[in-house]
Amino acid sequence: CRKLASLLEVPVQAGAAEASARGVARLAAPEIAAHWPAEPTQGWEPRPDAALRARYRRFLDAVGT
Repeated sequence: CRKLASLLEVPVQAGAAEASARGVARLAAPEIAAHWPAEPTQGWEPRPDAALRARYRRFLDAVGT
Protein backbone atom coordinates (compact mmCIF):
# COMPACT_ATOMS: atom_id res chain seq x y z
CA CYS A 1 0.00 0.00 0.00
CA ARG A 2 2.92 2.30 0.64
CA LYS A 3 4.07 1.89 -2.98
CA LEU A 4 0.55 2.54 -4.24
CA ALA A 5 0.34 5.74 -2.17
CA SER A 6 3.70 6.88 -3.49
CA LEU A 7 2.85 6.16 -7.13
CA LEU A 8 -0.56 7.85 -6.92
CA GLU A 9 0.80 10.65 -4.72
CA VAL A 10 -2.24 10.44 -2.44
CA PRO A 11 -2.81 8.86 1.00
CA VAL A 12 -4.17 5.30 0.93
CA GLN A 13 -6.46 3.96 3.64
CA ALA A 14 -7.05 0.24 4.19
CA GLY A 15 -10.02 -1.23 6.00
CA ALA A 16 -10.71 -4.69 7.29
CA ALA A 17 -9.07 -7.79 5.87
CA GLU A 18 -12.46 -9.12 4.76
CA ALA A 19 -13.40 -5.87 3.04
CA SER A 20 -14.71 -7.60 -0.09
CA ALA A 21 -17.06 -9.89 1.80
CA ARG A 22 -18.17 -7.05 4.04
CA GLY A 23 -18.82 -4.83 1.01
CA VAL A 24 -21.04 -7.50 -0.55
CA ALA A 25 -22.92 -7.86 2.74
CA ARG A 26 -23.43 -4.09 2.92
CA LEU A 27 -24.88 -4.08 -0.58
CA ALA A 28 -27.14 -7.03 0.22
CA ALA A 29 -28.46 -5.69 3.54
CA PRO A 30 -27.58 -2.01 3.99
CA GLU A 31 -30.08 -1.51 6.82
CA ILE A 32 -28.31 -4.16 8.92
CA ALA A 33 -24.77 -3.27 7.87
CA ALA A 34 -25.28 0.36 8.90
CA HIS A 35 -25.21 -0.80 12.55
CA TRP A 36 -21.88 -2.65 12.33
CA PRO A 37 -19.16 -1.00 14.36
CA ALA A 38 -16.51 0.80 12.39
CA GLU A 39 -13.21 -1.04 12.23
CA PRO A 40 -9.92 0.76 12.64
CA THR A 41 -8.15 1.54 9.41
CA GLN A 42 -4.50 1.76 8.59
CA GLY A 43 -3.18 4.50 6.38
CA TRP A 44 -0.12 5.17 4.29
CA GLU A 45 1.13 8.56 3.22
CA PRO A 46 2.94 8.98 -0.08
CA ARG A 47 6.71 9.25 0.07
CA PRO A 48 8.98 10.48 -2.69
CA ASP A 49 10.58 7.42 -4.28
CA ALA A 50 12.50 8.15 -7.47
CA ALA A 51 13.53 4.50 -7.97
CA LEU A 52 9.92 3.30 -7.72
CA ARG A 53 8.73 5.95 -10.18
CA ALA A 54 11.53 4.99 -12.61
CA ARG A 55 10.55 1.29 -12.43
CA TYR A 56 6.91 2.22 -12.98
CA ARG A 57 7.83 4.37 -16.00
CA ARG A 58 9.82 1.45 -17.48
CA PHE A 59 6.79 -0.80 -16.92
CA LEU A 60 4.49 1.67 -18.69
CA ASP A 61 6.93 1.94 -21.58
CA ALA A 62 7.13 -1.85 -21.85
CA VAL A 63 3.34 -2.28 -22.06
CA GLY A 64 3.02 0.62 -24.48
CA THR A 65 1.06 3.19 -22.49
